[in-house]
Amino acid sequence: MKKELEVIVSIEVEKLLSKDRSYNEAADYFRGFLHKISQKHNVSPVQIIDQVLQFQSQSVTRNNAVIEFLNAYRVSEIPRRRKGTSQQIKEASLGKARLDSSSLNEVVLTQNRARGKTFELMGLALVEYYLRNIENYSGPINISADRTIFESYDAEGRSAKRRYDLYLLDFKIGVEIKSGRISYHGGIKDQIYKDHYLLKKKIVNDVWWFLYYGASQRVISELLKRKIKFIDLGFNDFEET
Repeated sequence: MKKELEVIVSIEVEKLLSKDRSYNEAADYFRGFLHKISQKHNVSPVQIIDQVLQFQSQSVTRNNAVIEFLNAYRVSEIPRRRKGTSQQIKEASLGKARLDSSSLNEVVLTQNRARGKTFELMGLALVEYYLRNIENYSGPINISADRTIFESYDAEGRSAKRRYDLYLLDFKIGVEIKSGRISYHGGIKDQIYKDHYLLKKKIVNDVWWFLYYGASQRVISELLKRKIKFIDLGFNDFEET
């Protein structure tokens, strides 16, 4: 890919970020632009993003906002999530595979576990990127991926364990990875209350939630209210719940 194309894409993203747009609005606009330019130059969207990131990282006029946006876009948009409810997927699979209900449920459960683990691995890369490029931290990064557990309290005031998907040992930061769109139901509500307790008691210094597919407005409001940081990567396939 020619350098001119890298500059064109960089300038387009800079213009995009200079306007008062949410990540979702910026991503929607950029998606159309990226599709057109990839067809015109016969280069895949992934190759374009990777080349622009490499160009930006080596440029004397490096723009961290552009790098942050492209990294977030690459993770959240490529690959895209298959649409459809669990029930629709079950019904379609049942007709073809002729599995009994018990076996089918086990397949779906295994698939969901594998998907969750994949997003946790992606989360590792995101956490490191955030520390290096947003917080400008250059030291060693020690992350536990063994689901670190703390004693806390749920929404009903009952003693309960809080398990984090990732935990930054040196910073005492708990990281929660949400690989699907979330709403304010019992499990999510309990996690928010547990995090609030751990923050209030200074057992952890910070809590980060990575939302790959967004969250309902109620969840966002509760996270803000309880000073829990969240990073919405902006890939929203579902209606507000």
